[in-house]
Amino acid sequence: AAVDDGAAPGRIQVTFTVHQWFRGGTADQVTVTAYATATGRTSEIADRATFRPGTRLLVSGATQPAAPPIAWSGCGFTRPYDQATAATWQSTLKR
Repeated sequence: AAVDDGAAPGRIQVTFTVHQWFRGGTADQVTVTAYATATGRTSEIADRATFRPGTRLLVSGATQPAAPPIAWSGCGFTRPYDQATAATWQSTLKR
């Protein structure tokens, strides 16, 4: 992930290298908006994961009209990668 804190106040832009899409895309990279912490450099999300370069995450989100997609950061929607959860997402979100 690459982080750009030049987004709107309280938000950051994060560009991910995508290893696998479960639904909704095909690109090798995607840039999403995430909510920033007080430092503005990282975004705290479920299970204390952060959007930092090198962090592997399972990311949930949605498209927005005339804006980059947004990453959902509450209730475990975006979380640290683990194989068991990835397998559940794969079976649940089959295309």
